[in-house]
Amino acid sequence: MEKPQYWWNQPNATWKSDCNTTCGHENIKYQTLISEPGQGHRLQDGTPVCKGAPSGAKVVASVPDGTPTWSDCGDIRSAGTFGFRFFPDSDSHFEGKEDLHQVGGGYGGHYWYAHTRNADHLGGDGGPMAINGVWTLGQDLGWARVLVHLPDTGAQTRQAKYHVLNTDSTSPARSVQQRAGRWVSLGAFHFTGRPAVMLSNVTDDGTADEDIAWGSVAFQPLPRQAEERGRRDG
Repeated sequence: MEKPQYWWNQPNATWKSDCNTTCGHENIKYQTLISEPGQGHRLQDGTPVCKGAPSGAKVVASVPDGTPTWSDCGDIRSAGTFGFRFFPDSDSHFEGKEDLHQVGGGYGGHYWYAHTRNADHLGGDGGPMAINGVWTLGQDLGWARVLVHLPDTGAQTRQAKYHVLNTDSTSPARSVQQRAGRWVSLGAFHFTGRPAVMLSNVTDDGTADEDIAWGSVAFQPLPRQAEERGRRDG
C-alpha cells in the first residue's frame, strides 16, 4: 500500500489561537551569547589501538575489511570474517540483538559488547539473550598461535570462554579474564580445517551485570620448528 504524501500548499502560515498551551516548545540549552561546546577529547580508557599486533599474525577484526572507523586507525583491516548467531524466543523474536552494543575502541578501532547471562537470566544454550560470535580466518593454516585482543573498557567478565574451532586439540576451550587491555594468548593449535574462534556471552555467573567483548583475534603462523615441537609435545 502506497503511503500518503503531504506538503504545504498555502501562501502564509499562522499560529493556532491556543498554541501557548497545545504547541510543543523546545528547550534550547545554549542560547544567545553562549556557544555550543566543541568536540570533546577521548578519555584514556577506550582509546583505539592502531598498531602492535603480534609479529606476522593475521588479524580478524569484528567488522568487515575496509569498514571506516572514524578514528586515527582509519579503515578496518581484516584477514577474515566475523559474525553473530542469535536465538529466537517463543515469538520468533531475537531479543539478544537488543543487548548488543559497539564501541570505537579496542584494536583497530572497533569492538562489540553485551552482558553475560546464564540460564536464569535468559542465557544458557539457545537462550533468547544468548549471543555467539565467531571469527573465521580467510585461509587455512597448520600450526598457529591464537591471540585475542581485550579492550581496556567495556569488558569485565572473568569467564570469557573462547572455543578454538577446527583443531585436533583435546582442550580447545580457554577461559580468559577480560580486564587486560592487551593481547592475550590462548595457546598454540594444530588446525585441521579453516581456523576459527567462537565466544559466547553465556557464563555460569552471568547475571547481566558484567560486560563481555568481541574485539579482534590474531592467528600467528608458527615456524616449522614450532610445528615439530608441538607434535612431540602433543
